[in-house]
Amino acid sequence: MVDEEILTGEHFISGNFACAEGAIAAGCRFFAGYPITPSTDIAERMAQRLIKLNGIYLEMEDELGSINAVLGASCAGVKAMTATSGPGFSLMMEGIGYGIMGEIPCVIVNVMRGGPSTGLPTLVGQGDVMQARWGTHGVHEIITLAPSSPQEMFNLTIKAFNLSEQFRTPVILLSDEVVSHMNEKVVIPNKNDIYIYERRKPKLLRKEDYLPFKPDEDLVPPMVNAGEGYYIHITGLTHDERGYPATNPEAQERLVRRLVEKIRNNADKIIDYKEVKVEDADVIVVAYGITSRVAMKAIELARNEGIKAGLLQLITIWPFPEKRIRELAERIKGFVIPEINYGQIAFEVERCASGLCNTIAVPKMGGAIHKPSEILDAIIEAARAEKIECKKSAPLRFIYKTLEGIEALTKPAIEQHPRDKYLRSDRLPHIFCQGCGIGIVINCYVKVLEEAGLNRDKVVVVSGIGCTGRIPGYLKLDSYHTLHGRAIPFATGLKLANPELKVTVFGGDGDLFAIGANHFIHAARRNVDLNVICVNNFNYGMTGGQSGPTTPFSAKTTTTPYGNIENPFNLPYLAAASGAVYVARWTTYHVRQLRRSMIECFLKKGFTFIEVISPCPTGYGRPNKIGDSLAQMEYFRENARIKYGANPIEGNIELGKPFIVGKFLDTERPSFIEVYNQTFRAGG
Repeated sequence: MVDEEILTGEHFISGNFACAEGAIAAGCRFFAGYPITPSTDIAERMAQRLIKLNGIYLEMEDELGSINAVLGASCAGVKAMTATSGPGFSLMMEGIGYGIMGEIPCVIVNVMRGGPSTGLPTLVGQGDVMQARWGTHGVHEIITLAPSSPQEMFNLTIKAFNLSEQFRTPVILLSDEVVSHMNEKVVIPNKNDIYIYERRKPKLLRKEDYLPFKPDEDLVPPMVNAGEGYYIHITGLTHDERGYPATNPEAQERLVRRLVEKIRNNADKIIDYKEVKVEDADVIVVAYGITSRVAMKAIELARNEGIKAGLLQLITIWPFPEKRIRELAERIKGFVIPEINYGQIAFEVERCASGLCNTIAVPKMGGAIHKPSEILDAIIEAARAEKIECKKSAPLRFIYKTLEGIEALTKPAIEQHPRDKYLRSDRLPHIFCQGCGIGIVINCYVKVLEEAGLNRDKVVVVSGIGCTGRIPGYLKLDSYHTLHGRAIPFATGLKLANPELKVTVFGGDGDLFAIGANHFIHAARRNVDLNVICVNNFNYGMTGGQSGPTTPFSAKTTTTPYGNIENPFNLPYLAAASGAVYVARWTTYHVRQLRRSMIECFLKKGFTFIEVISPCPTGYGRPNKIGDSLAQMEYFRENARIKYGANPIEGNIELGKPFIVGKFLDTERPSFIEVYNQTFRAGG
């Protein structure tokens, strides 16, 4: 089932369809999204087209999963995109921040509608401009493009992919409902006439010399993909050039400054705009998206009345064209800024004009576009005003101490560990508490890698946040320390984009079954080929011992000082009911059985799950009078009842009572990728 890659010729299509075709022409072969008006037909078009191009289309359970799956696919070396609107864009902000911090290229399409909240799902808005700029937390820069026609939707989608690859960053395509749903002629050129920026690769003789975040002269590091044998580590924590966490002010200054300056220093290469009749203009309309189309008619009407008006159409909204606004402000009477919001870009224009001319906003709250007469009235008002005479304001200056002379963060060499081949020994000693069972889990996993004879270049580990989330950072494999609860969708993107990878997800009970529970059940339902290992210590250990989704009834934690009154999840039962093909539970006392289950999971296709009951003497053992780690291990020995083939419904754990361990389920059904290939890639 092979379709034509680039549909060269003239087409009468919508902006959303043009966006999909632009993505395909740019080389996008992975799309993950969640249906939301008015962007849904981008997903529908990608579903039709990608399947016939040996790409992957994945409808996720929500926008949180969508953005993380896209980031995972990009890390596997596949160009990836998602599309959303309004509330969905809000949900993606944390993932966009991770993409910025991890320098992961991808494209996010946001088709703006009326808001806030659910607002006007089917009607136009332009209220997400500042959210695109500042929506994710922390100090950062973002690249945002704004099309005004279906043709620009096609062209700018390609440009968005090129910019994302060139600068290793997520790029936002900020459309609006009218542009996305209007139908116009779109000319798709020949493949050879489309410029594609390919991902920059390191030029090194030895892989071990590669540092994933060591930048070239333009401050952008070359990027490798999972499975290429570089054993990279990517984390959302502040990190050094190796990708290792370095949570100190010096590392933060160095890293975040570079992330900002790789965009600011290259702003002239990124910024794009169109000028119409600006040369002799006394009044200039600054507009973007559909509003720039209406502004053209208003400018024509103004010229008919003898007013010299022009248009500055913003194609790149962020970075903002500050220099051009200042240049124009020096000679014109005023700017008119129509927007379908209450003035967002208007304040940017006012800031950059620095008091050199008048600025007039023409706001609209959403649901409809401007009438040309509304913009014309503002043009007339600006033309009648006197030219402001004032002293020129200097551009905003930044004063900070240089970082010259600060040495790269390194640690002294330590004695070689017996399994140094599989461990990042330069990251030892670890951060885990004395008596924590996570070290046992790591040891079992490393021994399994040796015993199974797997190609280490193709083994990838992914985690979320928490104590267990730190496991990948100590394994000398391609490793991704992602977001809280989002490890599974990220891993899904990795696996589907590169099915050769053996992907293991490590997570704690809170990470996988509280904030990330929806992703777990859907990945199991799909039977995605992932090995999920949950280290269950019955509490949120990293944050100080709070109650979690597996805390037994009546157990005491810092947030249940009088005993837990909520029933906990039975994890084997949940996994089996959701569709996992392999379900087992062991404790850190049962190391041989645990290793055997890990090997079985590596050799099995489909979604596999192992729960590892682990001691947490600090957060759980002490308040529940179980004792230190040795006492908890004795508790496991005395209370764990090995039972193979037990009904998962028997897997409940009660405080102070015996509980079942063993292999609950080992069955067969086709994995997601097998069904996908049989359905869409079997020559049908």
